[in-house]
Amino acid sequence: MSMKKTIVLILIMSVLLSTTGCHKAVPRQSDRHEGIEEFEDEVFQELGDYISIGKPLLDNESGKMQLCVLFLSDYVASEEMQGSKSYYEVIEEFRLAFNDYYSRNPNWIVSKYSYVLVSFYIAPEGLITSAGSELIADLSTQGVRESYDNLATVDYSIYNSTDNYQYLMSCEGVRCIYIDEEFSSITEIIDSMPDLSSVYVFDASYVERLSELYPDIAFAECTWFHY
Repeated sequence: MSMKKTIVLILIMSVLLSTTGCHKAVPRQSDRHEGIEEFEDEVFQELGDYISIGKPLLDNESGKMQLCVLFLSDYVASEEMQGSKSYYEVIEEFRLAFNDYYSRNPNWIVSKYSYVLVSFYIAPEGLITSAGSELIADLSTQGVRESYDNLATVDYSIYNSTDNYQYLMSCEGVRCIYIDEEFSSITEIIDSMPDLSSVYVFDASYVERLSELYPDIAFAECTWFHY
């Protein structure tokens, strides 16, 4: 098992064990986690019916902080709930709430880490395995050549959805994105997002062409596999 999959499994298990013991479902979160409890209180006022947050995974040596966010079972099973608030709307509301809280609390635990990664999953119905959870999106503070002071990097390329990029183009304060599309679609997305400073693409041949078209944006090939 790869190191990345191992970390993902640890994160998912931390959420399920902290909220459900050995129960398979992901219910509404009742506990809080040291260091982020006040943020959890705030974000759950709006998103408590949709998500559960796992215990932060903190690596002081590398300066990395990771959070695993699971969508609640009731939300995943309800077409009505998803119709009123989609996965992407939940994720974007979380991102904006996170950034807002951090801006009001500059000494928050997040300030101690140079890289923050938040991953959103649909938990498996059966036993927990690294292949059983579906990754929906990643948010982070890391661009191609620079770091950001909030969750300004958004990866919606993971989940196969017809409207993921369309929704992405309406998001506020996004500086870095991942685009797994044809060249013409990539330029359309970039043109609609004037705040971009970094873009990851999945075709290496696009990097030089895009760099010539957009000299103020850093481009790079995404070389890791989404699973």
